[in-house]
Amino acid sequence: MILNEEQKKEIKRGMLVSLMTFVVGPILYFLIVLYIETPVPADGPKELLYYMLLGIAVFEPALYPLLERFQIAGFKRANSPMLTTAKLLSTLMIIKGAMVNAIYIYGVVAYLMTADFDKIYPFYIVGVFWSIFYWPRRDTIESKLQELEARC
Repeated sequence: MILNEEQKKEIKRGMLVSLMTFVVGPILYFLIVLYIETPVPADGPKELLYYMLLGIAVFEPALYPLLERFQIAGFKRANSPMLTTAKLLSTLMIIKGAMVNAIYIYGVVAYLMTADFDKIYPFYIVGVFWSIFYWPRRDTIESKLQELEARC
């Protein structure tokens, strides 16, 4: 597929945001956790909240296809010349990144609640899985752009 300049610009923007949310964000959160000391001991309700956060982290990104449908439906209803399929695709890439980034933030919250550094590792394992699953690849981006152009 031959991309015009606007499409190339939006795809680059989406790739940059993806890099920031899938790579730079988790590294930053990990460094923050290394330098924060929490004097709070772990006990019952905090452990329950930890497992609730872990459950949310595992399943939350699976909701992305539903959010994508809502975004596409809103795009079709808007019917504005200012909104392009490339901008829609860029928005969808940002949503994916935000959903995956939230997993790492849940890990930081779990650490702050329990004061147990080992509690962050499961969130990073889940986050890496979803990062690999949703990592934007050039061929999938172009095919998704073609699909959006055909649907909208």
